Amino acid sequence: MKLYPTEKVSELAKTLAEAPALPLKFIPHSETIAKLSKHIRDMHFLKNYDARQITKMISENGVKITLKEVKNILQNKEKKSQ
Repeated sequence: MKLYPTEKVSELAKTLAEAPALPLKFIPHSETIAKLSKHIRDMHFLKNYDARQITKMISENGVKITLKEVKNILQNKEKKSQ
């Protein structure tokens, strides 16, 4: 185990504390919706949640999604299966 002088450690800690925070990684809304679409379909067809319940659950978890977007995802699935 290597020991470091207290001055160096405190200097490094001070430098890190003053450093600006890294920006959050931004994921486009369309990409987020695309990733969630399979889960949305599963929640509807396998667990029998309606579009309103799905919208509410997703919104509560910090993803802004409208009822219309959820309905569009579910309608697209129904069109593919026909």
